[in-house]
Amino acid sequence: MCHSQGNLNALCYHPTLRSWLAVKPDTNELVAFRPGEQEQVLVHLPDLAQGQEAVPVTLVREPATDAVLISLFSGELHSTPERKGVDFADRAGQVIRVWPDSGRIEVLIDGLQLPTGLALDPQGNVLVLELCESLQQPLTAAWNGEPLHGGFTRFSGRLLHCDLGSGEVSVLARGLDTPSNLCLVPGGVVISEGMGLQDRPLPTPDGAVVALEGRLRLVQL
Repeated sequence: MCHSQGNLNALCYHPTLRSWLAVKPDTNELVAFRPGEQEQVLVHLPDLAQGQEAVPVTLVREPATDAVLISLFSGELHSTPERKGVDFADRAGQVIRVWPDSGRIEVLIDGLQLPTGLALDPQGNVLVLELCESLQQPLTAAWNGEPLHGGFTRFSGRLLHCDLGSGEVSVLARGLDTPSNLCLVPGGVVISEGMGLQDRPLPTPDGAVVALEGRLRLVQL
C-alpha cells in the first residue's frame, strides 16, 4: 500500500484526512500515507522539557476532537558518555493531543513512566499502559543467565484510566509484566505482556523466580 523512509511504530486511519497516520520513533514525527503517494510529514514533535527527544510510541484518533493522541517515551539526556544507553529522565513520559491539520500540540497527561498502549473508552476517556515502575541496568555481555530484571523493573506495569474532564487518574491494574498493547473488548481490556527472551529467568516482587513468557490478560472494567 505505502512505503516509508524509516521506522513506523503505530498506525491509525483518519477519515477526515482520508489518510493512514503513523508515528516514526527515529525522526519523532507524525506522518500521513495514502496508497500510491509518498509519505507526508504532518508534525515534528518538539523535544521534552529537559532537552531530550520526544519518542512517539503509539497513537489513536480521538473522534470528539478529530485529533490524535500519542504516547511519548523520553529520549536519552546525553549528560555523560558513561551513561549512554541508560541516561533517561524518570517519569518524563507523556500522552499528547495533536491536531494533524494545524500541528497544534496539547499535553494531556505527564509524569508517566514509559507509556505504551493507548485506547479511548466509550465515554472518550483515555486508557494508557505504563511499561514499568522504574528503569534498571540492561543486561550486559557478561550476563550468564541469572535472574535479572534487564532494563525494566518486571511485574510493575500498570493500566491507568484518565478522566479527561476532571483530570482524575485511577489505576485499573497493577503488577503487569512490561505491558505493550491493549484492545477494548465488551466489558474489559485485553493487554499483551512479556518482553524479551522466552523462558529467561525473571525475579518476581515476592522473591520467586519465573520464566519469561508472553501472555494476554483480560482486565474487567
